[in-house]
Amino acid sequence: MKRIGIRGTIIPNDYKGFYDYFGIEATCPNEVKAGIAEADGDDIVFEINSGGGSIFAGSEIYHAILTMTGSKKIEIVGFAGSAASVIA
Repeated sequence: MKRIGIRGTIIPNDYKGFYDYFGIEATCPNEVKAGIAEADGDDIVFEINSGGGSIFAGSEIYHAILTMTGSKKIEIVGFAGSAASVIA
């Protein structure tokens, strides 16, 4: 079973390089989609610890999880606020 972390601020794809450069924890839709693609239909546990962020990016992540094949489980391992609660 694959585990995908959704941690830090939920951000648009275009912001990921900036956050990575400064070492700020963040999650963007492309990261989650890549993790889902790597699982190739296997079961996935999504671990959420995020205060939220962009509702548009959060909605895109939610849709990617909703439409994936295989079983999915959401674990809130800290906090799921704002956009992260939409994902959960």
